[in-house]
Amino acid sequence: MIGSSIKRKKLKRIKKELENGRLKFFLDSVLKVDDYSRKFNIQLTEIN
Repeated sequence: MIGSSIKRKKLKRIKKELENGRLKFFLDSVLKVDDYSRKFNIQLTEIN
């Protein structure tokens, strides 16, 4: 129960940041990279 409430708070904060446009540039660039990788058939490796 405690973990889920923390997760919910984090999601709300992320949503707020999205609405403020802070993460918009980051998300746009990620989507662009994803789009390019499909166009040019590039396999992107995940960074852990």
